[in-house]
Amino acid sequence: MTGREILGFAKVNPVEKEKVLDIFKSIKNNGWNGAPILCWGNQLITGSHRLAALEMMEEEGENIDFECAIDVSDIIDEKIESGMTQQDIFENLDYLRFFFAGTYIEKYKDEIEEW
Repeated sequence: MTGREILGFAKVNPVEKEKVLDIFKSIKNNGWNGAPILCWGNQLITGSHRLAALEMMEEEGENIDFECAIDVSDIIDEKIESGMTQQDIFENLDYLRFFFAGTYIEKYKDEIEEW
C-alpha cells in the first residue's frame, strides 16, 4: 500500500510532534526505509508517527505515492476466526509478536517497537 492509500486512517496512539518531525526529515532525505506500517483494513496496527509524517509530507506537496504499508487483514482475520474478538486484538497491540510470530511480518520484528 502507498502513503496516499493510507491517508486518513485512524492512528492507534497519540503522536509526539518531535518524533513526527524527525521521521518526516528522514523520509524526505533518505526515502522510506525500515518496517512497513501495518494495517487491518482501514485501521492502523502500527505506524501512527510514520503516518503523521506522511500526512505532513502530503501537506507540503511531497510525493507519498511509494510503498510503505502492508494490509495484514488475512492474519488478523484468521485470529478472529479462531475465536479472538476485536477487543482482544486492540488490547494486545503492544505485543505484536502474539499476532505475527511465524508469519512473513516477523522479518520486521527488530524494527517494530511493539514486537
